[in-house]
Amino acid sequence: MKIDDIQWLINKKILNKRNIFFVISLIVICIVLFLCITLMAYNYDLKYNSKNSSPLYRTLIVYGNKEKYNELKDIDHVLYVESTKFYNGVLVFPDEFNQNNLKGEVALNVYFSDLNIDIVHGKNIQNDFEVICPDSFYPHSTYINKTTEKVYPSLFLNYQNTIGKSFIVPSQNEDFLNKKYTFTIVGTYNAKKSQSVVNSCYISKDNFDKIKSNFKSYGSTTHVDGSIEEFYDEYDEVMVRIDDYKNTEEVAQKIKNMGFNVQMATVDDDVQISAMISQSIFICLIVILISINIIYNFINKKRKYNGKYYSLLKCCGYNNAQTCKIEIIENIELAIISLIVALIIYFIIYHVLINYVLVQVIYNNFIIKIPFLGFCIMIIGILVLTILFSINLMKKNSDNFIKNLLGEK
Repeated sequence: MKIDDIQWLINKKILNKRNIFFVISLIVICIVLFLCITLMAYNYDLKYNSKNSSPLYRTLIVYGNKEKYNELKDIDHVLYVESTKFYNGVLVFPDEFNQNNLKGEVALNVYFSDLNIDIVHGKNIQNDFEVICPDSFYPHSTYINKTTEKVYPSLFLNYQNTIGKSFIVPSQNEDFLNKKYTFTIVGTYNAKKSQSVVNSCYISKDNFDKIKSNFKSYGSTTHVDGSIEEFYDEYDEVMVRIDDYKNTEEVAQKIKNMGFNVQMATVDDDVQISAMISQSIFICLIVILISINIIYNFINKKRKYNGKYYSLLKCCGYNNAQTCKIEIIENIELAIISLIVALIIYFIIYHVLINYVLVQVIYNNFIIKIPFLGFCIMIIGILVLTILFSINLMKKNSDNFIKNLLGEK
């Protein structure tokens, strides 16, 4: 029998109601599996890979005797020691980036050489008042009112709209009050790789020092007698940047032994992340078991339903291998159709969630990768199960087709 004959027979019955129900069920199951695998891969990446790429996880905040801060530089694996003034960025609101009802909003940070920053277009900082910004730059406020936060994908700026653009920043430093500085964007960097916020730009340490206040906070208190007392909270701590995340505990212990108070700059709840990974694995396993059950039962019921059909084919001269081939090809085609449709729907859902629903994911440049390897393993598993179930059930019942059609006698 030619393969064209087999395909003709399949096409005659592939779109019956039973097959359509199976395809729809498998599409839903595959979409859920794709989403579960994506969530599992994201949590795994957050737990094991983000800590190695983000400098925040290898930064310690140290407080103690100021006269001994210089001794921290001599500890193994310490790259540099700086005032915590340079740890957090400073938020500025350039009018040059005002857009409709959104104010311009840019976070300026200090550029340190150990940061995971790759220049994509233009050049790096070389002169005073030069700045590098994300390759996909969003220099606008995210709040359209007091309670609603939204990011407009159409307002992102690429390197062609940013390199060469200048904006004015008034100084917040008490020593340079009433001064304004003009910064020019000279390059763009890969914000996703460095896990930087989409409005986060970098300038030199000296320029940053002129812009940011010398105090963490300041205010005033009015006494009963009417006198006003001002207070200022200075940057008494230092940040210690370490060469590798794996060395943070060792360095932290050495600093504690020197009599300093130490805390991690950023701490993730590993227990919660591990729980999320376990939950996503559990959901995947449940869905996998359901999918195995549905595939097996569908093939088994379809085999029984098509028993007379295969009996007639055998009476016409078809052998067991040929009828089995018809069953396998039909089931494989149904599975492939389901997988293709499920992938298309998944990519639509992924695009909508990333670009329109999960605002913080876009704004903070959290990378939710599509785990293609996991998808390939899942797709291969579904196809292999379909083939094995088809062969096994057809072999068990191939000799009974004619008996069921004509009776035992």
